[in-house]
Formats: sequence, C-alpha cells, structure tokens
Amino acid sequence: MKKTNKVTVIDVARFAGVSPATVSNAINSTRYVDVETKKKIDRAIAELGYVPNLKARRLRTGKANAIAVFSSMPFSISAGPSRLGFMMEIAASAAVAALEKQLSLILVPPLPAGDPSFDHVEADGALVIEPSTDDLYLAELKKRGVPVVAIGRPNTGPSTNVPYVDLQAKTVTETIFDHFRQTGARAPALFVGRTDRMAFHETETAYRRIAAQAGFAPVVDYLDERQGEDAGFEAAQKLARSHPEVDALFVQVDTFATGAVRGFSELGIDIPGRMRIATRYDGVRARETTPRLTSFNLHLDEVAKLALDRLLQEMGQMPGPQSIAGPAPEIIVRDSSMAPT
Repeated sequence: MKKTNKVTVIDVARFAGVSPATVSNAINSTRYVDVETKKKIDRAIAELGYVPNLKARRLRTGKANAIAVFSSMPFSISAGPSRLGFMMEIAASAAVAALEKQLSLILVPPLPAGDPSFDHVEADGALVIEPSTDDLYLAELKKRGVPVVAIGRPNTGPSTNVPYVDLQAKTVTETIFDHFRQTGARAPALFVGRTDRMAFHETETAYRRIAAQAGFAPVVDYLDERQGEDAGFEAAQKLARSHPEVDALFVQVDTFATGAVRGFSELGIDIPGRMRIATRYDGVRARETTPRLTSFNLHLDEVAKLALDRLLQEMGQMPGPQSIAGPAPEIIVRDSSMAPT
C-alpha cells in the first residue's frame, strides 16, 4: 500500500537500498547516478508516492530549477497565427527535454528594452533563439551570470560570445537556389529581415555568392519584422513592378512568404507558373498557404535537445564545444515551386 504523506528522501533511500545523497543526486541531476541505481530510486519513488518539495529544494540549493527560452523576434514573426510557429516548436521540444532533467521551462515573450518584467524572470539557464547583434537578452543574461546557449549562430562580439547550435543557413540557401535552378528559374531574388541577425547575413552572403557563380544579378530586399505579413505583401508588389525579370523568390521568414504570395496573387502573377516561391521554416504558414510553400524540415525537436544538453553543460560548468552543427535541413518541395508543365 502506498504512503501518501510525509515521505522523505530518507524513506526513498532506505527502500531503494542507497544513500540519501544518491537519491538527492538522482532527483536533482546534480551528479551522475548509474542507470540501474536510478531505476531503483524511480521504483522507490513510485511505490512510496514521494513528491519533492520544490520550495524547500529552492531554498536549500538557491536554484530556480528552471530554464528560460527567449526570442527577440516579434510574435508576428516567431509565433504564427495560431501561436504554433518557430519559437513555439522549439519551446515545446525544449520543455519535454527539460522535464526529463527535472527542470521546468519559462517561455519569455519579446520584451521592449528596459521592460521591468525581465527582472522577474528567475532561471538557472537560458536558450536564446536567433539573437540579433547586441541582443539585449544576451547582454543582460551574461551580465547576470546566467549560462546561455543560442539557437542559431550569434553575431561575434563580447555580448554575444556564447555556445550555439548552428541552424545551417548556408546549406538551406544553397539547397533552395539549386532547386530553383533545376525547375528552370534563371533570375531568383531574396527577401530577408532588416534586423541585424546572423541568419540573415549568412543567407544573403550565400545567395550573392551563388548569383556571382551563376551569372545573374542579385536582387535583395530587407523587410521589417514588426510589419509581419504586410511587409511581404508590399515587398512582393514592389518586386514585381521594379524587377519583372525575377522568376523565383526565397523568403527567409515564413511570415513574409505568406504576405508575398498574397501580393503576387493580387497582381495576377501565377505561382508557380510565373513565380516560384519558397521559405525556410516548415510551419503552419508554409503548410496552409495556397499554394502550399516549399520549405525545410529544420528538425527543431533535435535542435532543442542539442541546445538543452549544451546548456546543462554550461550550468554545470562543464567543458563543451562553442559550436554544435544542427541536423541537416531537408527540403520539402510543394506546389509553390514546382517546375511549370
């Protein structure tokens, strides 16, 4: 019969045949506990109905037993129409991985500079999604001594020198423009965000190199993230009028891509007959836009786990690599970029 009240670490240790310190290490993930011993402790916890006192643990250790996920991308970009976008997919996967380590996850929405709400975020470590140059989150977290890992390559600088998981922007760019070439496109263009993010820099650099090698004139426009779909809509209409030769478009941000589709459609430009379009992230927008958008499976669940594992190393002051290669992006070809028949 299971006990339901006042079960202690000592009770669990006695039942499992180990020391209370070993039980504490297993519960708090403070030191390595071998697999068989951990199984004994888990069985004891289940049998006795032991529930850790989180408040007491925090007072004893001085830790929040939580990690935070930050993104300086506005919600119009990172969260999507149903809040199931790029940021949320990473956060959901990170939350599952964190719970396996007895950690909770705090999702911090984009906050303006100097917002006092930041002072109430208590976490032992943080993941920052695609930080911008001089990212305020990174600078503040580093000032506080909070361990940080970035998802996406950060710009180099004293405030952004943190470990990161590389989202392979160069590979994505090379793959999509090779796909455009194979479908017959000869004058592809690029839309990226105006914010100073390394993902945008890497994409544009790779695109300009491809243009130089293939012999076409590069056409790049820089869109304001805060304007969301409307920025893509306006940029697409401007592109159609000022560069009628363009026959393919890679839109690095999916929010802009859906706006671009709307902009071209309003002008009567057929997709993909006259204009092929693709975006990076295979999220709700890419799958539900008409026509459906060619995009990439970035394996964000694996990315989140890699980032969390590296963050735990930082939190434990253990050595680890500065850069971790994320999973290879996989192109998902859909109606928006099919070769004309």
